[in-house]
Amino acid sequence: MHKLEELTSEDFVDIGRNVGSDPIHRESQDAIGQWERDLDELEKYGFTREELAQFKEQFRVHHDLMIRRSESVARKKGAVEQRDQIIHAAWTWVEQVLSIIGRRVAGNPELVQRFNEVYPANDAGLWRAIEPIATLLREHQGAFPAAVPVQALLDEAPVLRERMSEIFGRTDLVKAEPIQDTREIDELDGRLYVTIRELNAAGRRAIRAGRLTRQPPYYRFNHLRKAPRPTPTPAEG
Repeated sequence: MHKLEELTSEDFVDIGRNVGSDPIHRESQDAIGQWERDLDELEKYGFTREELAQFKEQFRVHHDLMIRRSESVARKKGAVEQRDQIIHAAWTWVEQVLSIIGRRVAGNPELVQRFNEVYPANDAGLWRAIEPIATLLREHQGAFPAAVPVQALLDEAPVLRERMSEIFGRTDLVKAEPIQDTREIDELDGRLYVTIRELNAAGRRAIRAGRLTRQPPYYRFNHLRKAPRPTPTPAEG
């Protein structure tokens, strides 16, 4: 026998994580169809016209969130690709300067030490390293033949730093979007699931009472079968 339970927002999130947005979307469509068809009898079990309107609004928001999450994932992918491109460009610049300066280190241990001190250990150190490396290159600019593109590299340095600042900031913001969207849609998945579960139970009660005839989709989950109940919180003490 189904017992009453009080669910928190976290409970709905936990349920939503286990049912999936796509099947819940389809289950909601079935539920709306049954609810509208059998509204007169379902109202006798507490599923009113007003609650149906509220459920439809939740369904609309759910649909919008699914679209928004898909767009957020696409933006994240694009931002990450741009980030990878600028990181590649920055490493290409650093390695080119390394090769050029490497031609002048003979008999110059100070230059070796200064370059090694600012050479980036990983991607995270690239932005900070470009400026001091460019300074070293500028200090020794006159030592290189005209065929070596020292000035072009110096001109590229501030452009790289600016692009990295812009891309990394935007990437951090965009990467956070799917996380925020996922929690919001998880909770709504859970709320829709629980309403459908209760609606199905009411519909089956009405069928057993002879108030409704049994017809598809039979007041049951047809696109998913079961969502785990939230794990009870152990009592303190």
